[in-house]
Amino acid sequence: MKKSSGDIRRVTALRALLGDRLTLLVGMDDAIVEGIAAKAQGWIAGLVNAFPRESGALVEAARAGKHAKARALYDWFLPLLRLDPVPKFVR
Repeated sequence: MKKSSGDIRRVTALRALLGDRLTLLVGMDDAIVEGIAAKAQGWIAGLVNAFPRESGALVEAARAGKHAKARALYDWFLPLLRLDPVPKFVR
């Protein structure tokens, strides 16, 4: 299930409601570190296509609990990720 509400607390609420019956994915570019912390399993984002290595490194650092590495990557990447921070797509 792609979670794009912008409210990362919904990942936790959905996990409590559904358990492991569905795989939860973060669907907002600028919410990946928070989503991984809430136990989302993956990420669907636009900039992943433009920066696949950096995106993969960010997700892996967040999953591994490498907070300093994740923070450094996130600080670099966040201005780009926030170019499209709303769940409503540009038409």
